Amino acid sequence: MKKEVVDRLHTCYPRAYREKITASQKNTVSFYDSLRQKKDNFPVNLIAELKRKSPSRGDIRPDADVGAIVRNYNCYASAISVLTEPSFFGGSPQDLQTVRTLTNLPLLRKDFLLEPIQIIEARFLGAAAALVIAAFADGPQIEEMISAASDYSMDVLMEIHNRPDFDKIHPFIQSGKINVLGINNRNLHTLQIDLSTTNQLLEEIYKVIPDTVVVVSESGIHRKEDILSLSPRVDAVLVGSSIMESENPGEKISQMGFIRKENCP
Repeated sequence: MKKEVVDRLHTCYPRAYREKITASQKNTVSFYDSLRQKKDNFPVNLIAELKRKSPSRGDIRPDADVGAIVRNYNCYASAISVLTEPSFFGGSPQDLQTVRTLTNLPLLRKDFLLEPIQIIEARFLGAAAALVIAAFADGPQIEEMISAASDYSMDVLMEIHNRPDFDKIHPFIQSGKINVLGINNRNLHTLQIDLSTTNQLLEEIYKVIPDTVVVVSESGIHRKEDILSLSPRVDAVLVGSSIMESENPGEKISQMGFIRKENCP
């Protein structure tokens, strides 16, 4: 199945077409820069996620009103994550295209991305960044993905779950090729969430993470107290399920402590 997807993408985005990207197409709001901006009124930035379902919880909001959700996200978030994986998360590339028309915020494409052509597709769909999961890729694959993102003026959110994942990607942090590090609190094998994962892992590795690297905590964040319990080294949180399952996403985000932007309708 993966080979079929990749072959289709090579047909959709042949090399000659890719080489014709204009400077204006390359320019986009920086995902990294948006998450680096410190807030006076709250310790972290929000990456709000469009997520219809998950492997652990099943359907969350399969019939989501994307327009209404994005309008709320525009009022609170520093970036928006869009799940495009169909089988486990109910997403599609079309969701990314749709969200791009509804916001000026930088978009993160979340999917199982293992080939550079998938990064290129993400850029054409309007993403400013792409998720790469360290556990699913080896060193050469990671380097290829980072290189493709750089070629198309994109950032990579490099996701780790444990110390072995970090050890794998540490050389890329040292070389400055990775500048956004995601720590996922979900165990990939059991799907159980332990919110302490972020702090425990940061205690081990914070001395070897440059201050220029943005740290994102992912999964299991539901309340303001959850956010305040995270290490001061965390720059942003990625929140999906708890917002998407709420009848009023904007109110839920506000209850988590995020401040509504000025002049937001």
